[in-house]
Amino acid sequence: MNAAIVRQLRRIADNKDGQHLNHHEVTVLAHGLLALCLEQTICVSYQEDLELLLRMLTKHHTPHHARCVLAEQCLYYLAKGEDRKKSEGAGVRSQESLDNF
Repeated sequence: MNAAIVRQLRRIADNKDGQHLNHHEVTVLAHGLLALCLEQTICVSYQEDLELLLRMLTKHHTPHHARCVLAEQCLYYLAKGEDRKKSEGAGVRSQESLDNF
């Protein structure tokens, strides 16, 4: 699921000049992503940060370049959450190895 979310956020982030997505399309995507976030379908460590940024993305009259920055920040927190999960998982595996020793 997160890979598809990342792709949609990347589309918004790469839309600096508004040639690929218009304001309405970005707003629709942002509302959909926000709904998933609120349903906690998007599982991330930085849920509140992601929710705030997605809410900001849904605001009307936000210029394309500002929406690109917001989408980049969403991608940053998604990646940071993935890194955090990986490091926590590595710690658990290390502890399990010690327990089995």
